[in-house]
Amino acid sequence: MPDSLGHKRSIPLPHIGLATNDPYRSLVAPIYQTTAFELPEADEAAALFALEKLTPIYARTDNPTTRVLEERMRAVEQGEACICFATGKAAIVAAICAVTGAGDNIVASRNLFSGTMAMFSATLKNLGINVRFTEQDTAEAFEALSDERTKLWYAETLSNPLLKVFPIASVARRSHSLGIPLVIDNTLGVGLCQPLAFGAAVSVVSLSKYVAGDGSTMGGALSEGNFEWASARDRFTWLFQPDPAFAGVVWADLARKHRTTPYMLRLRFVMLRDFGATLSPLSAFLLSQATETLALRIQRHAESARRVATFLDGHPRVRSVCHPTIGTADEVRRNADTIPGGACGMVSVDIHGGQVAGQRFVAGLTLFRHVATAGSSASLAIHPYSTQLRQLTEDERRRTGVPEGFVRLSIGLEDPDMLIDDLQQSLAALDGGPAPVLPE
Repeated sequence: MPDSLGHKRSIPLPHIGLATNDPYRSLVAPIYQTTAFELPEADEAAALFALEKLTPIYARTDNPTTRVLEERMRAVEQGEACICFATGKAAIVAAICAVTGAGDNIVASRNLFSGTMAMFSATLKNLGINVRFTEQDTAEAFEALSDERTKLWYAETLSNPLLKVFPIASVARRSHSLGIPLVIDNTLGVGLCQPLAFGAAVSVVSLSKYVAGDGSTMGGALSEGNFEWASARDRFTWLFQPDPAFAGVVWADLARKHRTTPYMLRLRFVMLRDFGATLSPLSAFLLSQATETLALRIQRHAESARRVATFLDGHPRVRSVCHPTIGTADEVRRNADTIPGGACGMVSVDIHGGQVAGQRFVAGLTLFRHVATAGSSASLAIHPYSTQLRQLTEDERRRTGVPEGFVRLSIGLEDPDMLIDDLQQSLAALDGGPAPVLPE
């Protein structure tokens, strides 16, 4: 809610998730570095394993340290519940496989991160799950590719690396009317956009980027919104009929008892149990601490990125700039409808001269580190076409729409004037200045 000055108030994350019955009244949530928890007497132990109580038993599926992080990420994403995983990719896999099996399909935007695109094109196909890619990010395009075996729609808030803003609200409205959940990867929008508030059913976030903030810790979070699973019970039989994956339990019945959703229960007690993509307690602790400064850090990332985008947009060596505040008036307005002010900590730029120029530009930077991640306190740069997109076929690379001279910049917390000076000197070198040394 806004304060007296009209500024939007941050969520008080340092106060969320702390145990009120801690006998030591610790300022910081403790780390439960354990694989399991001692069981009570036989009858009560049996009740725990029958899920009559949702108390931690074995750390693969639940840990009090991770619960703190889950509560904080639920608050950040404005969700009803959250489950954390070892990585963001693990959260994506679980989001899909919790309700999708062989013979089913999902519909996805083509504007996706290359690693996700590779998984959708090959790995899910090997599991018998067909992924249908839309050519346009519209509700009509998603609906046209859907049928009775479609289990979810998938997109990214800000596509990586083109930074296209997905129209979450309009697509979510159509998805709800059809009983198909919309899953949004909010990794590049975390702290800036809440997809669940726009109607998305599920939001996944790679915590390794902006949440960790320093490139030290991997993790993933999956938050759920207000999707009415019961309205599509025929589409999601695993949630409303006895599930052989857990002794015939009916997740919808259990969800009513525990005031949660059948989807979240199946994620925790089947996906985490079977895939084992468990976030370590130490990682959960580090990420929980990092959430406390997320709101401050993301503002700095976004403000500096806006300045960098404005500088690059007017440079003669630059063919085009990708940032939510760059484009026609209508495009900028639509972007701001999803991400307030078009805030974004990333900038992507197409350099005149193709692949060689793009690679030389990256090699000439001195403050930007050449790293294949984003959201760090240090500014980062990478040439996607020759690196991350190499995991795709040549045809798939071409269809991503990423030009050969394209460079992705993750804007860190350094002085933005220093970053602009660094960009300027590397661009100048492309025009005949001192040539940077290309890596062998």
